[in-house]
Amino acid sequence: MLINELKNVLVEYIIKPITAENIEDVFHLMRGNKYFYSKTQNHEVTIEECLEDIDALPPRVAKEKKTFVALYDKDKCIAVIDFIEGFPKDDIGYLGLLMVDESIQGNGVGKNILTNIFKVARDKQFKIIELACYETNKKGFEFWSKMGFFEVGKSERETDGKIYNLISMQCRLFL
Repeated sequence: MLINELKNVLVEYIIKPITAENIEDVFHLMRGNKYFYSKTQNHEVTIEECLEDIDALPPRVAKEKKTFVALYDKDKCIAVIDFIEGFPKDDIGYLGLLMVDESIQGNGVGKNILTNIFKVARDKQFKIIELACYETNKKGFEFWSKMGFFEVGKSERETDGKIYNLISMQCRLFL
């Protein structure tokens, strides 16, 4: 898990694993991101969905490869990171979620967090960071593109009986 490495580079935040004890903080953050959820599902996020995210893993990935953490500024949860090491290949890190509190988006917080994720990933010899962005999430796609991610494929995901297009994106850490 990357938690210790993230604590070493994101020293301005308190970083805690997401567990049943702090899931309410994460739920509050996620529920406040109205734009994201309006583009990715037809219902408000539920606490049950947040709890499911704690243990959600791709097939054949060991639990110790997942880092699912909340970043706090004092007592307020301001961001969530879900990162899988070595997926889908050993030299790739998969960013399942980077969500910043909607009230502070656009202030450089996400850029700072992602830049430090890149640093930690490079130190661990990952060559690529991969993610999937909902095609309907125009703000997210713009952010990822500005941060050096580019499209490598497309797929679909069904949620609430609706098909959403996903854009697979990568950022190369070593040129």
